[in-house]
Amino acid sequence: MSKGIIIYLVAIFIVSYIVFLLVNKKYKFNKLFLALYSLLLTLFGALSTMILAYIEMGKFGGTSYFGAVFLLPVFLLMFSYLFKLKKTSYLFDLMSLMGSATLVIMKIRCFIEGCCAGRILFYFKDSSPFIFPSQIAEGVNGLIILAILLVLIFKNKYKGKLYFIFMLIYGITRFILSFFRYYKPVFLNLAMGHIWSICSIVIAAYVLYCYKELENKEKK
Repeated sequence: MSKGIIIYLVAIFIVSYIVFLLVNKKYKFNKLFLALYSLLLTLFGALSTMILAYIEMGKFGGTSYFGAVFLLPVFLLMFSYLFKLKKTSYLFDLMSLMGSATLVIMKIRCFIEGCCAGRILFYFKDSSPFIFPSQIAEGVNGLIILAILLVLIFKNKYKGKLYFIFMLIYGITRFILSFFRYYKPVFLNLAMGHIWSICSIVIAAYVLYCYKELENKEKK
């Protein structure tokens, strides 16, 4: 494992843990548990991005952020079942914060390494191209999503459902932003990013709809 990757993972762990502590008055988890939870999410999140990248490309060496979006919930459900954890829905809330923070850090790394480049939108008079700042736009998107989630937490809105709010917002914004990235179409002129975005939107919308239906039944 390279020094750059280690720094990247340490940054995700530290930032996630700080964010967890910031909102912990609302959830009241043990601080040591939060540190362990942040560490496990960091490691399994990194593994998840590599697994989906392998599925997409047929080889190891890349990362796909949607791997963490889809596979980390599976890990959390298994982890909660094995260790009989309580307040699993609240752990999902924390995971949404980590997902947003990770997106920001991931895009900083992309900007430094030059991956996930944007498309050429137009040419200036001197024929130099204007390339859409894809990494910056997606990093700012991550910050905005993180801010929205923090506001919802401190206003006690959608408690226990925030991961699916995160999936919904990220799915919509990533679908739009993917049109401004350089990509190879895989189906109906859409990139894998578009397809995973649609999956994220559909899953999130369905789960939130089920929550709403359950709440309506409980009110009756």
